[in-house]
Amino acid sequence: ESDVRLTISLAFANPDLAPMKVSMNLPYSATLKAVKDKLLEMKDIQIEPQRLALCDVANNYVFQFLSQTHAVRQTNGRVNIHAYEVPEVVTRDYKKKEEKVDMTFRLNKWFDVKDRCGHWYRGYVCAMDVKKRLVRIHFEGFGPEDDEILSIDEPKFAPIDTRARNRKIDVRAEIALPESHVQLVVLQRRLAKTPNYFLNPYKPELFAKPMVLFVPSKITGAQLYELIWEKTRRYTTPPPLMRRQKSFFEALEQKEEGGGEGDKETEEKKIKMSAEEDEPLVGLPPFVLMFTDRSGKRSSHEPWNTFSLGTPIEFNKTSLDLGDQQAVSIDWNPQFLQKYLNMEELLSECEHPSVPEIRRLPEPKVDIAACFRLFTEKEGLRDEVYCSAVKQHLNAEKKIELYSAPPILVVHLKRLLQRYKIQTFVDTPLKGFDVSPYLAKSASDEVTIQNLSKTFGADAKDEKAAASMNSNPIKKSDRLYDLYAVINHYGSAYGGHYVAFAKAKKGMDDSWYCFDDSRVTKIKEEDVVTRHAYMLFYKRRDFVGLEFLPSELQKLSGKPLTAQDKRVLKEAAKSEAMCGPFGNDKKCTLL
Repeated sequence: ESDVRLTISLAFANPDLAPMKVSMNLPYSATLKAVKDKLLEMKDIQIEPQRLALCDVANNYVFQFLSQTHAVRQTNGRVNIHAYEVPEVVTRDYKKKEEKVDMTFRLNKWFDVKDRCGHWYRGYVCAMDVKKRLVRIHFEGFGPEDDEILSIDEPKFAPIDTRARNRKIDVRAEIALPESHVQLVVLQRRLAKTPNYFLNPYKPELFAKPMVLFVPSKITGAQLYELIWEKTRRYTTPPPLMRRQKSFFEALEQKEEGGGEGDKETEEKKIKMSAEEDEPLVGLPPFVLMFTDRSGKRSSHEPWNTFSLGTPIEFNKTSLDLGDQQAVSIDWNPQFLQKYLNMEELLSECEHPSVPEIRRLPEPKVDIAACFRLFTEKEGLRDEVYCSAVKQHLNAEKKIELYSAPPILVVHLKRLLQRYKIQTFVDTPLKGFDVSPYLAKSASDEVTIQNLSKTFGADAKDEKAAASMNSNPIKKSDRLYDLYAVINHYGSAYGGHYVAFAKAKKGMDDSWYCFDDSRVTKIKEEDVVTRHAYMLFYKRRDFVGLEFLPSELQKLSGKPLTAQDKRVLKEAAKSEAMCGPFGNDKKCTLL
């Protein structure tokens, strides 16, 4: 449980400022509220927490809006956390709603309820007895058999979505956004022609990080075009004839003054610029806005079976009635995109001084011994377990222990979780790793495979095989392990590459080598353990490597095979007594 090192991207409300990378060290148990507090503490940023919206950005689109109650440890190793500043002019009109706590009981009223196991869940009143002051609670996500009858006088009720594990969190309520405004996701999109297609030859591609704007829900189409055009001024250099200020409203007024069906058709043709136009039109934006889903691949306003890439937003004074977290895609004019859009400036990010400072700090790490200690600790079960002895549900614990010290110990570090990868450096000794503290307690000083056979009820045939495998018991005093191989994973939870480090002995040379596909290179011993380690392979010191083979086969190790030796191997392959326990159908799998 080391500190979490987090790097986020901060997008300012001022369109002239490029996004900024900010790094910070946070406690393992912290939430994203600590991220907002850190940004407030930084003197050159100092943005209030209620003016920051947090998003999870993946593949250039907003995957989800994050709550400040989200655990920091679940974002460890991710570089796609984005914070968007809410303009101060927007927050001036914000008035926090005064929520009245209503704890009166009635049918179908929702509460956060504490169940018999002591856990909080969302539930509603499905029946009640007013005289006895009892209510029947049905828990969300559970069947009727899990309903509970509780007294309304018990301290087991709380306002809805305040304490329950499955509570629904209103992310919008965490920022100072007036009710008249919404969060609008703006995607940068271009349409590329594809040789193989079904209905549409154009395939949408997102080529830059999204913007999140905070706009009135009743904004008009013309106002939205002007606002987005202003937000792109840092990386667009329009030609002299194309003015930014008031150009949209002037064009709109000219349209209204012109009148007539012919003028209307001409203006609509200008607004819906085709991909084949050579130059952007004067007074109109060099793009078309489309209503799309968050991925930018299809329309959010049309049925899926129309295969529409987006619904155009008309350039007029009609209110759009936007919904919260609605996505809009910018389809740039291809010629403008090529000539006047500075792609380098669009993709650039400046670095806050905290980034190099955090980079110079020692890498946070945990010890492999701490991992084993936590792995073998007692763990309380979330739900009560029914005990047949006392005829009731009781709190229970579970514990995992190593029963014996195996000849080969393989440790899998669970780095890859859903949608993110744990990048914490796990420090492990190359030699002399002692597993004695993590073994199950035994009355005997010896743990043998014969003991295991008796414990788990193996038959005599298996015990005979076990005796041939392990004639010498494993002493507790000799349970030291040496690392001999490591599998590394480079990349993220979405994909990556595996590389192996292994110790190869050639005569007197006992060196480490890197096996990267077909490339094999020698590496230094101090470079073996890295934060990319995914699986660790240990060998017990007293294990030579052939103890599990019959004695006749052990003698053949390390020398050229003669004709007599080959005959011994053939006999061993046919002999059930020698290789039966290790193979099927009287065949030795080792040969």
